[in-house]
Amino acid sequence: RRVHGGCVLDIASRMKRPVSQDDDDLPRGRVNVSEPTSTTTEQDSSLFKEPSRAAKKQKKQQSNTSAKESTPRETTVQPHPLSFIRAHVGLLSVCCVKEVRQNQLHVTLPNNLTAFVPLEEATDLHRIHSDSETDAPSLSQLFHTGDLFSCRVIGVGDHLSKKKTTGGRRTLTVSLLPTKVNEGITINDLFEGVQLTGMVQSKEDHGWVIQCGIPNMSAFLSRQSAKQFTALRSKKLVVGELLAFFVKTVNRRLRTVELSLQTDDEHTYLKDEDRAVDLIRPGDRVTATVKEVVESGLVVTFMKMIPAIVNLAHIPGALICDGTQWQSSYKKGKHIEARVLYVDVATKTIALTLLEHLMGSTSFQFPPTVKFSDLVKGQVCRVDKDLGVYLKLDLEPPLVGFVHTSQTSEDATNKKLSKLKGTEVQARLTNFSLLDGLAILDMRKASLDNPLIRIQDLQVGSLISGKVEKVEPFGMVVELAPKLHAICPAIHLSDAASAEPLSASRKVRMIKLNLR
Repeated sequence: RRVHGGCVLDIASRMKRPVSQDDDDLPRGRVNVSEPTSTTTEQDSSLFKEPSRAAKKQKKQQSNTSAKESTPRETTVQPHPLSFIRAHVGLLSVCCVKEVRQNQLHVTLPNNLTAFVPLEEATDLHRIHSDSETDAPSLSQLFHTGDLFSCRVIGVGDHLSKKKTTGGRRTLTVSLLPTKVNEGITINDLFEGVQLTGMVQSKEDHGWVIQCGIPNMSAFLSRQSAKQFTALRSKKLVVGELLAFFVKTVNRRLRTVELSLQTDDEHTYLKDEDRAVDLIRPGDRVTATVKEVVESGLVVTFMKMIPAIVNLAHIPGALICDGTQWQSSYKKGKHIEARVLYVDVATKTIALTLLEHLMGSTSFQFPPTVKFSDLVKGQVCRVDKDLGVYLKLDLEPPLVGFVHTSQTSEDATNKKLSKLKGTEVQARLTNFSLLDGLAILDMRKASLDNPLIRIQDLQVGSLISGKVEKVEPFGMVVELAPKLHAICPAIHLSDAASAEPLSASRKVRMIKLNLR
């Protein structure tokens, strides 16, 4: 019973009152119970029908989905190696200078990736000296093979290029300019010990002015700090040179920063409250905690909550260990010292390195006895069907060699790769990865029979054999080795040579080399 406006309403009696068939005015939401709906009839009739194939399929999918949800999820972060497919525009990485040319640099990224640095992305001096009478220093004066820098990927080529020189591989273009490497960093993000990429801009009375690419901020290097650094490397600073600096003091009121080229190791590790995730840069030193040990590397965290990966190639000795022997050195919960190798904001991936030479901010130093085109022997220690095979070379000191899948044999297959583990093989040394510390090898028979790998291996006056690739009005193009071609001008061709069929073997004599 409810009292409303002085009236007593008996709600219970109204609810118990049966609904007659003569009630035409039904309350909102009530259904006439005397007339069964068509839905009820259809449901009752469908109880004895055999379910259709579509219904069975839908029920099976629902059961599979529920089963997947009931099983525990695996770790989503996996220490995959960096590849062309995983490289995106905006990726920040450590790079090593591989070759210095007149108008561009060739650099290597982690996992033996190759990238190009155009002249305008290597230095700003050509803009500064455009209006002055003095010439800007050349790239060979500013960069040297083995130098380490931080770079940002600014371009990714197509999967299949029309140029034959690329071999159908993707091409990466990176920038070394501080304005792009330090993009997003402000003076409020800097503190003592932070590593910062900078370019020597000018020399002043009190020291050197450094361009860091950070807006509304001035940075300088004192004369004393520069003197100590030049004494260690026996070389003076050059205007336009890129270096890795360390923040010494920060004056936020005057918006000035004093830099140093040397710092105490205790102040170089990022702490929990130091930086946001998007401000972490390659080269930063961190203390990480092992969360999981998997076959391809480590899954770790640093600064308490930031996940990161350590690929197998950047764990000391892991590539040449027997099976999972290396895993005993990295138990769950262990604290390890590492450096940031690359940061991919697009995929929220941060990779670290534990290699000794990168921890010391230097490239790997190969012994002088190991040279290009040498034939070496080694034992296959690890097989990666997606990448290739890793070898423990019979050299002193022991080195790790890598052979790409396409260069293990002329008809390489996954089945043949699996049979190589534990076998003794012979290969030719074709390149060095100064960043990863790997000797790049080739096991194909054509490479083993031909010692020519690069143009520097040729000598003027030597008699060599090659295959005729094409004959043009200007002359004949001869393939001396894979990715090594020579031109025989028409004036040096005989009548018989001009009619040579393609792929025919021909002996030629080297009369001129252009190493530029």
